[in-house]
Amino acid sequence: MRATAARLALLAALVVTLLLPGAALAADPAPSPAPGPSPATPILGLTGGGIVGGSGPAWLVPTVTDGWAAVLDRWSGADYEPLYLKSFEDALWTAAARIARTGKPVGIIVGGGTHAWVLHGFVAPANPALGPTTISAVFVSGPLYAPRGRSYDPAPDTRLSVSELRRAWRALGAGYDNAGTWVVVAPIR
Repeated sequence: MRATAARLALLAALVVTLLLPGAALAADPAPSPAPGPSPATPILGLTGGGIVGGSGPAWLVPTVTDGWAAVLDRWSGADYEPLYLKSFEDALWTAAARIARTGKPVGIIVGGGTHAWVLHGFVAPANPALGPTTISAVFVSGPLYAPRGRSYDPAPDTRLSVSELRRAWRALGAGYDNAGTWVVVAPIR
């Protein structure tokens, strides 16, 4: 079921990408995955895709996140909901807790509302579903990864430190509904 949910996240990303004219690309290429084995084992690591947003009108992000959640509800066998959180720390902990509790990936809107990735794993000393814990790294994938040449997104299962994630995952910018919040499209169960 985990692989199916991740594949459906990618399918939803591709459909939405085709529906959104003027989708923005990241200004810089994604960071390269860290070489060699990771020093800690993630609690959960799934593969997945992302979703592309646009720099359009204020209603765009809620419409895209609601649609992304609806596609995942319909085809993954899980219920998803868009969440708008007031801080990066709350958003990261919520995303990790939902992954740990459900075993399913979450979507995150990155670039201040212009793009999105799937966050499908994390590294933490304790299970965030049981309470607050320190998250030291995450595993993400993006829909615009190109295996050859310049890529605008991270490769599947790219490990990022929390500071690397923070550079990409910024609050929604001015002009969007829910400006100043971090967006998570998360499984409910």
